[in-house]
Amino acid sequence: MGYSEFIKDFLDDADTHLNVFDRSLLSLEKHGLTKEVLLSALDSLQTLKDNSGMVGVESYKTCIHHADEVLE
Repeated sequence: MGYSEFIKDFLDDADTHLNVFDRSLLSLEKHGLTKEVLLSALDSLQTLKDNSGMVGVESYKTCIHHADEVLE
């Protein structure tokens, strides 16, 4: 796998986790705080943060870390 394919896979995966995070936030807004929805949002952020660190996107990792701290 070449570098461009690796980055494409990272971006595709990031898009999936951002969509889950977005849906979780909308659910929190609409239905209030539930443990299941909060854990879903945190899991998505954790995966995004870990993957960002693996590919060396430190600014993305830092931004996600701050969002993660707010939710915790």
